[in-house]
Amino acid sequence: MKRLAVSLLAIAAALVLLGVLLIVYRDEYGGWGFRSKVQFHHVSMARTDARGGVSVISDSRQSLRTFDADGTLRYTIHPGDRGERTMSVFTEAAADSQGRLYVLTTVLDYNGLAILSEEIERYLPDGRPDSSWKPISRPAAASGGQAARMNAIRSLQLKGDELFYYELETANSAVLRRVTAPNGTKSDTVLQLALDSDIYPASFAGTEPGSIVFSTKRGELYRVMPDGKPRLLLRGSGDAAAKGGAGYAEQPIVVGGVVYFIDNYGSQVKRLPLSGTSAPELWLQADKLTNEDPDADFQSIHPGQDGSIWAATPHRVLRIDRELAVHPLEYSVKTMAADYAYWAAAAAFALLLLVLLKLLLFDVAPFSIMYKQIFVYIPLVLVCMLALAGIVTYQHTKNVHDEVRRGLVFLAHDGQKLVQTDKLESIGTPGDYMSPAHAQLAGSLAYADGFSKFYRVLYKIDGDQMRVVHDEDIASLRLMEPNSLGAIEGEQTCQYKDEQTGAVYPMTDFRLLLRGEYATCQYVNEKGNWLYALGPLFDTAGKKVVGVYEVGIHTNALDQRSRQILVNTLYTIAAVALAMLGLFVLVTTLQLSSIRELRDGVIAMTRRSSDLLRVNVRGKDEIATLAESFNRMAETIRGNMAELHEINKANARFVPDPYLKFLGKNSFVDIKLGDQVEKPMVMLNMSIHSFYAVAKQLDTKQNFDFINAFLQEMVPVVHHHKGIIDKYLDAGLLALFPQDAGEALRCAIALRERLYRFNEASPAQLKIDTGIGLHFGTLLLGIIGEEERRGAAVLSDNVQITAMLEAMTQKLETPVLITDSFYEQLGRPQTFLYRNLGMVHFEGRSKPIHLIDVYEGDTESQRKLKHATKAAFERAVGLYQIGHFEEARELFLEVIKRNQGDKPAKLYFFQCDRYLQNRSKDGWNGTLYA
Repeated sequence: MKRLAVSLLAIAAALVLLGVLLIVYRDEYGGWGFRSKVQFHHVSMARTDARGGVSVISDSRQSLRTFDADGTLRYTIHPGDRGERTMSVFTEAAADSQGRLYVLTTVLDYNGLAILSEEIERYLPDGRPDSSWKPISRPAAASGGQAARMNAIRSLQLKGDELFYYELETANSAVLRRVTAPNGTKSDTVLQLALDSDIYPASFAGTEPGSIVFSTKRGELYRVMPDGKPRLLLRGSGDAAAKGGAGYAEQPIVVGGVVYFIDNYGSQVKRLPLSGTSAPELWLQADKLTNEDPDADFQSIHPGQDGSIWAATPHRVLRIDRELAVHPLEYSVKTMAADYAYWAAAAAFALLLLVLLKLLLFDVAPFSIMYKQIFVYIPLVLVCMLALAGIVTYQHTKNVHDEVRRGLVFLAHDGQKLVQTDKLESIGTPGDYMSPAHAQLAGSLAYADGFSKFYRVLYKIDGDQMRVVHDEDIASLRLMEPNSLGAIEGEQTCQYKDEQTGAVYPMTDFRLLLRGEYATCQYVNEKGNWLYALGPLFDTAGKKVVGVYEVGIHTNALDQRSRQILVNTLYTIAAVALAMLGLFVLVTTLQLSSIRELRDGVIAMTRRSSDLLRVNVRGKDEIATLAESFNRMAETIRGNMAELHEINKANARFVPDPYLKFLGKNSFVDIKLGDQVEKPMVMLNMSIHSFYAVAKQLDTKQNFDFINAFLQEMVPVVHHHKGIIDKYLDAGLLALFPQDAGEALRCAIALRERLYRFNEASPAQLKIDTGIGLHFGTLLLGIIGEEERRGAAVLSDNVQITAMLEAMTQKLETPVLITDSFYEQLGRPQTFLYRNLGMVHFEGRSKPIHLIDVYEGDTESQRKLKHATKAAFERAVGLYQIGHFEEARELFLEVIKRNQGDKPAKLYFFQCDRYLQNRSKDGWNGTLYA
């Protein structure tokens, strides 16, 4: 036993040590998967240093990895937490000759859209923050009118060990600053760039006037001359004179008097002399890098130490030498060995964990019931609870994302109201950036404060492409950047909802947008994880889709909430586990002294039960005996439960289960005389017209058989449409719909269709017609009767109105009638066929009721005639209601000529005729007397 205890302690200590090592080094070696080439996720930038090393910002700007010249991973750092309801990202980096790294960290709100502050921090060669360095900070309030998502600090550069950076004071004013103090506390202005109002600088290269080059948001390149004034070096494709020169120039670098820049929205790298004496030439095409990265697209370029260029693509960092040979960044032997060692430690951890479980379950647990509970039941419960925590977190995240998707689609519908599509169609080149039309489009999409938790992007349809016209993230905006309307590829998944069926389908092709569909997508890129919706924009005539409106949200806030829920759940599980451990020890200690007495009592209680179902019991201890007794007791309970279930089923035939929910009861046992609740609800009354004329032809049994056959056809239709049968009438039924008025109306139409099929199968003398009335109002549902006999009842004047509606269907020969209170509950009334009957007087009621004839439930011939005369009929009703009897009479006559079976039109016609003959309006109040 001592040897077993020593083994358990040694294994536990080894597991703790290995666990700590695996956690500490998980960022450095946990994800490489034994690949020699360095694989990244969502690279945004790569920068080299004077010693040949390279620093890479990746993982949607959440990681920064620094490698030595030989590929040894030096360190990995993350932005860290900068406060509640915020998120931080790495934006830029630059390293000096001593291996110190200067990093621009941007602090955003937790939606990832608004910049709260910018800080330049310094890290030591081993990756630790430099405590002697005072971060250079710029709060968002100092942005001078800059867009909320546009960095003011940019283009960190080192000249020797001196740090330079550019700062945008306004959209057209930039300052080159130099840090003069070793600890970052002082900086001075090297150059003040006062630019023309139509120059919108983007990124800079160089620190000396004459060799400074910068790109603009119009895809242009400018050179800052020795006198400090900018001179146009290269126009974008908006200038016809520069045709074939540059599509959209960005991120320039200067190497030996030659300017290299990314062109055509990341698909090319071009170069031209700094003097601008010749046209740019293509240096490298991105599609030549697809062997290294299938998603090849230039994210950044940076000069190396040997005349080479380092290029970053979404998943690779590549060195391109002077002969254009491509050399991907590879791990050193040292890093590969450390990676193998990490995974070997992970395998050892798993193996030792299995050994520990084997010792606990098979060597320790059999000796005692207490050990069985501690080492078997508690781990089992913990596993179940952890699984439940994962399911709850996953379901919460899914539900939140689904709700956000629905909200985004709702917002996407606003695009047609916000965007002037004639202005959208006028944008054609990058040179249109901040033109009057572009500025007006940008202004129409901005909130008063210039920021919300949602971002917006505007696209113009150009052939088989969507071209970016506006992006609220000004830093990301590349005007007229093409996006394929074809197959959806890469790390984005989209779906759309069929408006007819309500079903959601995957979207594999953006061309569905051209059909007017709305889509929601999830996408991960170098700036994070996004949920967004896409909506079509029609031209001014409303016929052709000319653009696409995108509205989305960064999922950081949603993910933070999900992570917090998971953390809280895990804390709860840990607390419950500790409580269970103490409880098990206490209860087991107490129960072992009295378990035999408990066993005897259980046996005595269940001696009369038959052994129909047995639990598979192993062992001969007290728990096993108790389990045998439980088997017998369980059968007794099972029989009682089965009997109770049958009783409940019988009760449900008289008091529907939904009544229990309405009354807040769990079972029929809880129901008391006088229980009642008041609820607004839709009522449907259906009855057979002239049923007693049919009944006279049948004997008593045939009458009951006929009624039951009729109800067996109709009742399933009500249930299918989520209705509740309240009661069966003499020749019909009263149904309640607590949720959806539209579902109730669809039920009424379906009942009419089922009636037609019922009549087809019936003899001629038994063919019947029905009337259906639908009304919305407040009901009083409750239990009435006396102590020996009770029943459910619905008490309300609205029930009487519904019955009167059904009776009116026979007088007006309109199979389905609804009231205006019901009509107001319909979410999409335009999806049904109906016409306005006006105000109709009901005998016995002082006030008339506004009725609507839903003729979608009529026969096909009558439906077509009513639809063809709907406009004339409703116009005639309107004239009648204002007392223009002669004009109304002529219109009603026109309706009757086209539809001789239109009973309401005839009634209105005769009433108009009576008023005209009497030449008096005595008794007229705009109401139809049926």
